[in-house]
Amino acid sequence: QDIITLENLRNTNPLYYQIYCEGLWGVEDKSGKFAYAFDKDKHVSKIPLQFNPDKPLYLSFDFNVNPYMSCSVWQMNGGSVYLIDEIAMKSPNNRTKDTCWEFTRRYNNHKAGLFVYGDPSGRAESTKTEAGWNEYSIITKELEKFRPTLRLLSVAPNHKLRGDFINSIFEGSVEGVRIYIFEKSVYMKNDLMFGKEDSEGYKLKEKHKDENGVQSEKYHHFSDGMDYMICSAFASEFERFQSGTNPGNWSV
Repeated sequence: QDIITLENLRNTNPLYYQIYCEGLWGVEDKSGKFAYAFDKDKHVSKIPLQFNPDKPLYLSFDFNVNPYMSCSVWQMNGGSVYLIDEIAMKSPNNRTKDTCWEFTRRYNNHKAGLFVYGDPSGRAESTKTEAGWNEYSIITKELEKFRPTLRLLSVAPNHKLRGDFINSIFEGSVEGVRIYIFEKSVYMKNDLMFGKEDSEGYKLKEKHKDENGVQSEKYHHFSDGMDYMICSAFASEFERFQSGTNPGNWSV
């Protein structure tokens, strides 16, 4: 009897590979999807998106602690944006410091620059941080060796508007801007493939419980981080999109 290897399963039955090896349970249904223009055959790279030590890294944070604290790691080549890594820190290591430490462990020798994006609400003090600190002051301190530059939006963009912008990029109608996801980025792919929209065009915050009975939002954590980064990094294109004019060329 032949032994079924993971590579054989990937080649002979990609659906089973996605379900049992990548955790993509269920069949993708484009109806009611928030990222309706995302197409895994077009936007997911089966060729590893290699880290280039000579180019800056772009991080984007979303500060929910359950089911995990999320940080996506990107690089850019002109107007092409590549998700090369994702950091999902689960309890009990699901705090901002833990996430920064894990990034440092993975990219300790990086010297080509670091840009930080994420949820604008992280600039406010909260019960999760010590007095006088917020999420981004913690990030700045913990990642000091990388000399991070913060690139934060003043407020989080409207869900519907930013969703339309991201979908327009996936459709190829924002000139010069492209988004590519590495095949092994399971969390981001789950968000884009299965995250739904509600009746008002906002992200549907479906709830689920883990094995310990902890309730959290099922999808959209990594895709929220992507939204913040794309809308900030391509601020000129996003502004022109809002005004209904030609988004034009990339301007990062």
